[in-house]
Amino acid sequence: MSELTDHLANERTFLAYVRTSIALITFGIAINRFAQFLIQERNAVPEAHPRLFLEDTSHVGFSMAIFGLFLLIWAAVRATRIDQAIDRGTYRAGHVTIWLVTLGVLACGALGVVWMFRS
Repeated sequence: MSELTDHLANERTFLAYVRTSIALITFGIAINRFAQFLIQERNAVPEAHPRLFLEDTSHVGFSMAIFGLFLLIWAAVRATRIDQAIDRGTYRAGHVTIWLVTLGVLACGALGVVWMFRS
C-alpha cells in the first residue's frame, strides 16, 4: 500500500511541475508580447512616445518560456526515474536536485528583475 501512495505522490509532484511549466510559458509569452506591443506602439508614432525601459523585456519573456519548456522535460524524466526507484525500493530524496532547481529559478528571477528594472 505504501508503494501505491508513493507513486501517487510522485504523480502529484509531476503535475505540480506541469502547472508551473505552463505558468512560466504563459507568463513568458505575455511578457514577450507586451514588450513587442510597446515597441510597435513607439514605432508608430516615435516622437509622441519616449523609449520605455520595458521594451527590452522581450528577452526575459522568451527566456522564461524556454525555462518552462526545459522544466517540463526535466519533470517528466525525473518522475520516470523516481517511479523506477520506487518500484526497485531504492528511492532516496535528492537534496541536490532541490538546490539546483532553487538556484536556477533564483538566478532567472534575479536576472529578470535586473533586466526589467535597470535604469
